Amino acid sequence: MPRAMTSRSILANQYRDRVMWFQAEIEISLFSRQCLGRRRIPSLGHLRREARAWGRRMNRDRVSIAWRFTRKQARLKFGYRKNNIARSRY
Repeated sequence: MPRAMTSRSILANQYRDRVMWFQAEIEISLFSRQCLGRRRIPSLGHLRREARAWGRRMNRDRVSIAWRFTRKQARLKFGYRKNNIARSRY
């Protein structure tokens, strides 16, 4: 396999992994705020029941994330510039 194709596929896989990690962080944060709040759960079994009920409720109601910013605002915030792509020598 050519060297350029290998590096591109590695970058694509790393990007997918970062996206999945970010989605997991969002879900954990939502679970923490919506399901647990400031309560202390007395046992692991009780926590599992609460988590299962929360998950079912979110799926049943088809809850989605209400983003507070647009893609353009995110690009400005995180410093992405249009057409700022550096080509590899390979």
